[in-house]
Amino acid sequence: FPAPIFANLFADDDGESHTLIWTRPRAGRNGD
Repeated sequence: FPAPIFANLFADDDGESHTLIWTRPRAGRNGD
């Protein structure tokens, strides 16, 4: 990939499950 991709792991409110959020720095375009 031309840009690094970051994965962020968040614990849900119940504390038993997790949500994995993938983010990539914006590089010349808008959107997620």
